[in-house]
Amino acid sequence: MRNLFMFIDESGVIGGVSQPLFAVGGIKLQDPAGLTDEVHAIRDRIVGRQRRGAPAFEFKFSSLTRSNLSAHVALADSFFDCPQAAFGALILDKRRSAGPRGQADESHRSHGVWQRHLDLVARLVCHLSRADENLCLLVDDFGQPRFAAVDAEHALSALDRDPRCAARIFGVCRIESHAAVLIQIADVLLGAVRHGWAVERDYLESPDTVKLALSRHVRSRSGRPAWLSGSTARFNERFAVDEVEP
Repeated sequence: MRNLFMFIDESGVIGGVSQPLFAVGGIKLQDPAGLTDEVHAIRDRIVGRQRRGAPAFEFKFSSLTRSNLSAHVALADSFFDCPQAAFGALILDKRRSAGPRGQADESHRSHGVWQRHLDLVARLVCHLSRADENLCLLVDDFGQPRFAAVDAEHALSALDRDPRCAARIFGVCRIESHAAVLIQIADVLLGAVRHGWAVERDYLESPDTVKLALSRHVRSRSGRPAWLSGSTARFNERFAVDEVEP
């Protein structure tokens, strides 16, 4: 059995139809030290150019600009150049479940948006798990509501007893992304995937050219001819992206 870490993030908003795509994704690896050091080196080059007193830098797809594009490309490359690291994501297209008036199917609201969010993270973990693995889940602290009936740690720890999950779960912890650079990598890769899907499904009237450039770079490194060409695992087993039903 191998002990691995999985760093998990989300992209988009799960409720409503203003953002039609919601995604969860994660990076899985056994020893994060080397990749972490590489990301720190990339970040230090950016911080060295920042003015004194500037806010602490964090890699985020939503903060991508022309001036920091090269650093985000280097960040994505650091993942692809790390042989032990694997990435997986699940994409939910809410418009695919639209009703006759174009409204998204909200039947899941009986479970609440928070529970729906947790369900998708659980599906991701099950999707990426293998029978020879013990997994420690480090999950972006994505705003658990105070009234939640169950917290993320207990809900995801229960996967250890879920027959859908091939791996054993030996730890779950929510952590803010600024404190975990591997969650930041997950954020950037996942954002690139989601943006690419939105462009190819014509959900964006005016695609951001800088974000599109990074999305195309990530797609190229993954070996995928187009984002909408089926499971990415067919092209690169270390970069598996799949669409899920609502």
